[in-house]
Amino acid sequence: MDAPAAVSSRFLRARRILAYVLIAVFTLLPYLAINGKPAILLNIAAREFTLFGFTFLPTDTLLLALFW
Repeated sequence: MDAPAAVSSRFLRARRILAYVLIAVFTLLPYLAINGKPAILLNIAAREFTLFGFTFLPTDTLLLALFW
């Protein structure tokens, strides 16, 4: 059985660079502080979601859905 062929395309390098940048952003985002709070904190046990310095409670579900 033959080995799979190497893939090359026009946008492969740009796609890989973007993937690495997004991985770095999503990995480092919880460590950034905005107004003394983490940029993103999903505290499921306490039912609090902190996004970019704003804390959302379960009663803010509609507002959180519109934010996303």
